[in-house]
Amino acid sequence: MNDLPFPEQLLTLLNASVDPLGIVDADGRYVWVNDVSVRAFGYPREEVLGSHFREHLLPDDGPHNTMSDALAGHPGMVVRRVQCADGSTVVERTELLPLGNGYVLIHASDLTALYGALDRAHETEERYRELLVAVRVPMAIWWRSHEGAPPRVRYVNDALCALLERPAEALLDHNPAIWVQPSDLSDVTEHLVRVAEGEPSAPARVQLRRANGSIASCLLVAAPVTYEGRPAMSAQFVDISEEVRLRDLASRSDAADLALTVAGGIAHDFGNIFTGLLAYLDFATELMDDGAPAAPHVRSARLAAERASVLTRALRDYSTSAGQLTDTRRGADVVRLADVVNEAYTIMRAAIARTVSMTVHVGEEPVYALVPSDSLLRVLVNLLVNARDATLERAATAEPGYRPSIALNVEARPSDRRAVVTVTDNGTGIPDAIAERIFDTHFTTKGKGGSGLGLTVARDLARAAGGDLTFSSKRGEGTTFALALPLAPPLGEDAS
Repeated sequence: MNDLPFPEQLLTLLNASVDPLGIVDADGRYVWVNDVSVRAFGYPREEVLGSHFREHLLPDDGPHNTMSDALAGHPGMVVRRVQCADGSTVVERTELLPLGNGYVLIHASDLTALYGALDRAHETEERYRELLVAVRVPMAIWWRSHEGAPPRVRYVNDALCALLERPAEALLDHNPAIWVQPSDLSDVTEHLVRVAEGEPSAPARVQLRRANGSIASCLLVAAPVTYEGRPAMSAQFVDISEEVRLRDLASRSDAADLALTVAGGIAHDFGNIFTGLLAYLDFATELMDDGAPAAPHVRSARLAAERASVLTRALRDYSTSAGQLTDTRRGADVVRLADVVNEAYTIMRAAIARTVSMTVHVGEEPVYALVPSDSLLRVLVNLLVNARDATLERAATAEPGYRPSIALNVEARPSDRRAVVTVTDNGTGIPDAIAERIFDTHFTTKGKGGSGLGLTVARDLARAAGGDLTFSSKRGEGTTFALALPLAPPLGEDAS
């Protein structure tokens, strides 16, 4: 039984991760771990649950203030050593991600093999270099300096060269300080000294200078190693430039812009989750016979996940571009409108109470339009959500006998080369006082429950596709939104 404030589907997805994952509560005690954690560290699940996270770390390797920061809502990262049940030690890079409600997700990446290879570099030089080449996080290694001599970089991987936009020969045998912002040098030096002396230290923030003068904001994850038989320091640079950009934007934005920024960040995170979900659904499809009873459900689940992934990416792109949408006709499809309208109906039928009647009329002759299908689905879902809210609002105060209803209709208008989809409701209608403002960015009548972006995005997407979104409404009787799109011939037919 799931007693945590998270949906069972989320825990199922987390359990499918190939990395060790755990959730701790506000007291720092484990309330959930995935199967990989149990296998990786060897402790029985019942022994881990309820234990404090520090019980599994070496005595001198606590996560410092990183956990308390995460409980306060600030994600963090730390390299730490974990004691396994058999007495062995695992070196892991640990991300601490706030989940809200006083819970933190611990995501571990095993670096034991990497650091072990670093220690054996002089013995297994070729295999060691092959391993380092495979590391996709920007990384450098330099010997520790002696008697005040500046450190010299002995190794850089391709990822660091790409981040700094510099060839390897411009980095090797040079002091790493030449590509660190001068204002960060003292903090970085102090951090590296602590790490070299074996003191626990959370990753340091550092700004790196690219060859073109631009700045990359990074987290510096350092560790003492042995390289070519000498004491050395390894450093991984986790690029957080986009996170810093979004936070800077948020600090300079008003409340509405902040909501858009946060939505973009959430969309980015959900995009990563959907990538994994789609991969596991593909695995399931490959292992399942086409005739298996569950096969149609798996295919439907993958289609829904793919649609959700595309919509999430669209929201992320919209927030990143501050609402300025490009011409989507370049990515348009010849879409059979009935297919997308029926999909929007299926999605929203589950979210709209059965007391609200929903009807769809697509006509006998198929109607085709030139529009990105995912953009069209996004617009229709927005319109149906508004129609639902309008009918429920009227139902709350309506006279006896009122029957809330929503109708979708598709028609072709060859005379002006337009296909038109209408969404009609018999809800409250739009007051004249606000009718001229409903497409304004961030304007909403839903109080804290609305962002004011739905209709703005819907009209922008329609216009970017070469169409438009208009409406007619009468207070107390209802509203009709008309989505006009470029009419297109069916696939395989000449447009003339």
